Amino acid sequence: SSVAAGNYGLTAQAVYDSGNAVASTAADVTVTNLPPPSLALTSPANNSAFTAPATISLAANVTANGHAITKVQFYNGPTLLGEDTTAPYAFTWTSVAAGNYSLTAQAVYDSNNAVASTVANVTVTNQLPPNIALTSPANNAAFTAPATISLAANATANGHTITKVQFYNGATFLGEDRS
Repeated sequence: SSVAAGNYGLTAQAVYDSGNAVASTAADVTVTNLPPPSLALTSPANNSAFTAPATISLAANVTANGHAITKVQFYNGPTLLGEDTTAPYAFTWTSVAAGNYSLTAQAVYDSNNAVASTVANVTVTNQLPPNIALTSPANNAAFTAPATISLAANATANGHTITKVQFYNGATFLGEDRS
């Protein structure tokens, strides 16, 4: 029992009569250490991009290779974000500010041994404000008094919710459209 890793040539020997012996042919055997668990950070993908305040779902797949997996921990650089003790191993990181992050997973197994995943680099950027363009009237348009001027605009939300578009003459409010 408790045979260390290595190569061994095992034989059996029969002792007979008064001390005579005969040996079997050798059986060559190899004892190897279990390979460590394999670990892959499956989410987020490397080079993913998010908009602040971001919610980033982290997930990892572990192949135990005969070991007892205690937990999977999720890191941003050296900072522990959270951990999961049962498969499927996952963690949701919320309210992530704009910045660049290096995310990894670490599987803790057997007697507090650990193996880490490769790094997934992610970028979180601030959300751009909506874009708006006055589409009517055209710039430098001319009208005859008493004029009726139709104003129109195109708004691109860029992930925001547009609640209304307001129209002005200089600083004077003229009206608004909610749809």
